[in-house]
Amino acid sequence: MNEPTLRQATTADHSPLLALEQALIEAERPFDSTLKPGAVCYYDIMHFIEDPNTFLVVADVQGRVVGSGYVQVRSSNDYYSHDQHGYLGFIFVDAEYRGMGLANRIIDRLKAWANERGVTYFTLDVYADNQAALAAYERAGFKRVAVKMALEAEGQ
Repeated sequence: MNEPTLRQATTADHSPLLALEQALIEAERPFDSTLKPGAVCYYDIMHFIEDPNTFLVVADVQGRVVGSGYVQVRSSNDYYSHDQHGYLGFIFVDAEYRGMGLANRIIDRLKAWANERGVTYFTLDVYADNQAALAAYERAGFKRVAVKMALEAEGQ
Protein backbone atom coordinates (compact mmCIF):
# COMPACT_ATOMS: atom_id res chain seq x y z
CA MET A 1 0.00 0.00 0.00
CA ASN A 2 1.36 3.40 -0.97
CA GLU A 3 1.97 6.01 1.72
CA PRO A 4 -0.51 8.91 1.49
CA THR A 5 0.94 12.36 0.86
CA LEU A 6 -0.59 15.48 2.37
CA ARG A 7 -1.26 18.52 0.23
CA GLN A 8 -3.50 21.55 0.14
CA ALA A 9 -6.85 20.85 -1.50
CA THR A 10 -7.58 22.35 -4.90
CA THR A 11 -10.79 22.86 -6.84
CA ALA A 12 -10.04 19.57 -8.63
CA ASP A 13 -10.56 17.84 -5.27
CA HIS A 14 -14.12 19.15 -4.88
CA SER A 15 -15.97 16.01 -6.07
CA PRO A 16 -13.78 13.52 -4.15
CA LEU A 17 -14.15 15.68 -1.03
CA LEU A 18 -17.94 15.68 -1.42
CA ALA A 19 -17.82 11.87 -1.50
CA LEU A 20 -15.52 11.80 1.54
CA GLU A 21 -17.91 14.14 3.36
CA GLN A 22 -20.78 11.70 2.77
CA ALA A 23 -18.63 8.85 4.13
CA LEU A 24 -17.94 10.94 7.23
CA ILE A 25 -21.64 11.72 7.68
CA GLU A 26 -22.53 8.02 7.35
CA ALA A 27 -19.90 7.19 9.98
CA GLU A 28 -21.40 9.81 12.32
CA ARG A 29 -25.08 8.89 11.83
CA PRO A 30 -25.08 6.40 14.72
CA PHE A 31 -24.10 9.26 17.06
CA ASP A 32 -26.80 11.74 15.96
CA SER A 33 -30.39 10.63 15.45
CA THR A 34 -31.37 14.14 14.33
CA LEU A 35 -29.50 13.95 11.02
CA LYS A 36 -31.88 13.91 8.06
CA PRO A 37 -31.94 10.71 5.99
CA GLY A 38 -30.05 10.66 2.73
CA ALA A 39 -27.29 12.98 1.62
CA VAL A 40 -26.70 16.04 3.78
CA CYS A 41 -23.86 18.56 3.75
CA TYR A 42 -21.83 19.71 6.71
CA TYR A 43 -19.30 21.85 4.85
CA ASP A 44 -18.95 24.49 2.16
CA ILE A 45 -15.94 22.79 0.61
CA MET A 46 -15.40 25.31 -2.19
CA HIS A 47 -15.34 28.10 0.40
CA PHE A 48 -12.72 26.18 2.40
CA ILE A 49 -10.57 25.81 -0.73
CA GLU A 50 -10.82 29.51 -1.63
CA ASP A 51 -10.86 31.15 1.83
CA PRO A 52 -7.48 32.60 2.91
CA ASN A 53 -8.38 31.97 6.58
CA THR A 54 -8.99 28.26 5.98
CA PHE A 55 -6.48 25.54 5.14
CA LEU A 56 -8.03 22.36 3.74
CA VAL A 57 -5.69 19.38 3.49
CA VAL A 58 -6.19 16.15 1.61
CA ALA A 59 -4.36 12.88 1.99
CA ASP A 60 -3.63 11.70 -1.53
CA VAL A 61 -2.63 8.26 -2.79
CA GLN A 62 -1.79 8.37 -6.49
CA GLY A 63 -4.49 10.96 -7.18
CA ARG A 64 -7.10 9.38 -4.90
CA VAL A 65 -8.29 11.46 -1.92
CA VAL A 66 -8.29 9.15 1.13
CA GLY A 67 -8.37 11.65 3.97
CA SER A 68 -9.07 15.25 4.82
CA GLY A 69 -9.08 17.95 7.45
CA TYR A 70 -9.31 21.69 7.70
CA VAL A 71 -8.34 24.43 10.10
CA GLN A 72 -10.04 27.80 10.04
CA VAL A 73 -8.64 30.84 11.84
CA ARG A 74 -11.50 32.35 13.80
CA SER A 75 -11.82 35.32 16.14
CA SER A 76 -12.31 34.28 19.74
CA ASN A 77 -14.85 35.81 22.10
CA ASP A 78 -13.61 38.76 24.15
CA TYR A 79 -13.65 36.80 27.40
CA TYR A 80 -10.91 34.39 26.25
CA SER A 81 -7.19 35.03 26.78
CA HIS A 82 -6.51 34.33 23.09
CA ASP A 83 -7.70 36.71 20.36
CA GLN A 84 -8.06 33.98 17.77
CA HIS A 85 -8.14 30.22 17.58
CA GLY A 86 -7.95 27.49 15.01
CA TYR A 87 -11.12 25.48 14.53
CA LEU A 88 -10.48 22.01 13.13
CA GLY A 89 -13.01 19.92 11.26
CA PHE A 90 -13.65 17.40 8.48
CA ILE A 91 -10.90 15.20 9.85
CA PHE A 92 -11.65 11.89 8.24
CA VAL A 93 -9.64 8.99 6.88
CA ASP A 94 -10.94 6.30 4.54
CA ALA A 95 -11.28 2.97 6.38
CA GLU A 96 -8.60 1.39 4.19
CA TYR A 97 -6.02 3.88 5.48
CA ARG A 98 -6.89 3.98 9.19
CA GLY A 99 -4.40 2.85 11.79
CA MET A 100 -1.46 4.43 9.96
CA GLY A 101 -1.36 7.64 12.01
CA LEU A 102 -2.78 9.60 9.10
CA ALA A 103 -5.27 11.59 11.20
CA ASN A 104 -2.42 12.73 13.45
CA ARG A 105 -0.36 13.72 10.42
CA ILE A 106 -3.30 15.76 9.10
CA ILE A 107 -3.80 17.45 12.49
CA ASP A 108 -0.08 18.25 12.74
CA ARG A 109 -0.11 19.80 9.26
CA LEU A 110 -3.18 21.90 10.11
CA LYS A 111 -1.66 23.10 13.39
CA ALA A 112 1.62 24.00 11.64
CA TRP A 113 -0.22 26.12 9.05
CA ALA A 114 -2.16 27.93 11.78
CA ASN A 115 0.97 28.36 13.94
CA GLU A 116 2.58 30.22 11.01
CA ARG A 117 -0.32 32.68 11.35
CA GLY A 118 0.16 33.13 15.09
CA VAL A 119 -2.54 30.68 16.18
CA THR A 120 -1.67 28.53 19.19
CA TYR A 121 -5.09 27.51 20.56
CA PHE A 122 -7.27 24.96 18.77
CA THR A 123 -10.80 23.63 19.14
CA LEU A 124 -12.95 21.03 17.44
CA ASP A 125 -16.28 19.31 17.92
CA VAL A 126 -16.74 15.58 18.31
CA TYR A 127 -19.74 13.44 19.20
CA ALA A 128 -19.60 12.43 22.88
CA ASP A 129 -20.25 8.77 22.06
CA ASN A 130 -17.67 8.57 19.25
CA GLN A 131 -15.04 6.79 21.32
CA ALA A 132 -12.68 6.17 18.40
CA ALA A 133 -12.58 9.86 17.47
CA LEU A 134 -12.25 10.95 21.10
CA ALA A 135 -9.29 8.62 21.55
CA ALA A 136 -7.65 9.85 18.34
CA TYR A 137 -8.00 13.51 19.34
CA GLU A 138 -6.71 12.79 22.84
CA ARG A 139 -3.66 11.04 21.32
CA ALA A 140 -3.12 14.23 19.32
CA GLY A 141 -3.09 16.24 22.57
CA PHE A 142 -6.66 17.53 22.74
CA LYS A 143 -8.47 17.57 26.08
CA ARG A 144 -12.20 17.44 26.80
CA VAL A 145 -13.30 20.95 27.78
CA ALA A 146 -17.08 21.18 27.42
CA VAL A 147 -20.02 18.96 26.67
CA LYS A 148 -22.81 20.14 24.39
CA MET A 149 -26.16 18.89 25.61
CA ALA A 150 -29.45 18.69 23.71
CA LEU A 151 -33.10 17.99 24.46
CA GLU A 152 -35.86 17.28 22.00
CA ALA A 153 -39.02 18.17 23.88
CA GLU A 154 -42.17 16.18 23.22
CA GLY A 155 -44.92 18.02 21.35
CA GLN A 156 -47.65 19.57 23.45
